[in-house]
Amino acid sequence: MTVYDIQVEAATSTVFPIGLALIAAMLEGANIPVSVIDMVAEELTIEGLVRRVAKIKPDIVGITATTVTYPRTRQIVCALKTWRPNLLVVLGGPHASLVRDQLLRDTQADVVVIGEGEHAMVEIAQAYRDGGGFDGIAGICFRSGGKIVATPRRPFIKDLDSLPFPAVHHFAPRVGRLAERYPVYPVCTGRGCTYACSFCGAAALSGRAYRIRSPENVVAEMAGVARQYGMDQFFFVDDTFTAVSERTYKLCELIAKELPGSHWICECRTNCVSRHLLRTMAEAGCYKLQFGIESGNQQILNGVQKGTTLEQIEEEVRNAFECGIEEVIGSFIVGLPGESLETAMETVAFSIKLKGVAEETARRLGARRQFGAFITSLVPFPKTRCTTEAEALGIRVLKNGPADFISDGLMTCTNGLSAKEIRELVMVGELFFHNVGLPGLNIPGLAKPEPVALAS
Repeated sequence: MTVYDIQVEAATSTVFPIGLALIAAMLEGANIPVSVIDMVAEELTIEGLVRRVAKIKPDIVGITATTVTYPRTRQIVCALKTWRPNLLVVLGGPHASLVRDQLLRDTQADVVVIGEGEHAMVEIAQAYRDGGGFDGIAGICFRSGGKIVATPRRPFIKDLDSLPFPAVHHFAPRVGRLAERYPVYPVCTGRGCTYACSFCGAAALSGRAYRIRSPENVVAEMAGVARQYGMDQFFFVDDTFTAVSERTYKLCELIAKELPGSHWICECRTNCVSRHLLRTMAEAGCYKLQFGIESGNQQILNGVQKGTTLEQIEEEVRNAFECGIEEVIGSFIVGLPGESLETAMETVAFSIKLKGVAEETARRLGARRQFGAFITSLVPFPKTRCTTEAEALGIRVLKNGPADFISDGLMTCTNGLSAKEIRELVMVGELFFHNVGLPGLNIPGLAKPEPVALAS
């Protein structure tokens, strides 16, 4: 049984494929032999991948398909089926969950796993081994008699503590110490998002309930990879890591106790943190976090159901810096519903204002503080409201084919902005953010940010 992950569009990525390692652990727990191929770590071409698979001679190959890597996924499936037509090819991952029928129509894959794949992959392998059919396996699509059959959706896993720890040992022997190839170890402490932002597919993929692992279970995994593989840098990949504050406090307490000297990063929302929580996080090793800010215009934020205010965003960014967080990354989107030239420039101005908060705090505290802005255009991910209700929201989806997600072409425009204008605003926003304050810099049309209010 071979399971491998594809990150072909991020050739320099150093992200440990945690989902792949978890699937491998589940299969091993069911006494199903597993081989793992990480195309990034091994720098494999498609031809090299096929040669590796041919040496292993598996009965089943599992592939993770993201929206970005889907075009290469199709090429790999074709190459594998050319090598061995009767090979069972199973596709899973975010893109498979969102557009399941498309994957079977567009590729020669045999089975698509929808939603969480840990149990489904084990059941597929067992059914294949025993010579049975796939009809009784929930949460999959498969070919049968020339037709596509979809089974009922598999319920989300409620008890995440019941899952094994990722099979890290498949990666360490080939790349030496794990930290040499993957300097940051990702940890998923919970799945799902209770919010309903119209541009985000998190809830569609993982559900609206935030299902969480116990703090003891999370820290046991972290302590294991720290002890066995020398890892001391961690990234909590949850969409809303701080959504349950009591659990976050407990996690911080255990990290400080069991992993002193470790450092970690997380993603969170400005309406799910407080000054006290941020200080506790910093004391437990959090040195960097990312806030999904999206826009510098309150009406835009309201329109996408973000649930945050500009005042709240600025306050929590300042609190993060004052409480010991060294770096905050703000993500911004140009081209959200209702976007115009004026609102886009307000977003640019707001990003610069937050940069000023970092610089002022750094001067006052005499310590490193940095605000980084990640500005991008709206991407019409499948099954988000910005895609399914685009016309009602004033958005025009120009293209959303598989190859479009890895191109640099704009995929959407709004009633107030053309695709060309959105592209220019993204470029101008990045330029102004990184260069504002330089002597003689002229910023025509940029709304001047209000003076930064200094905290006492």
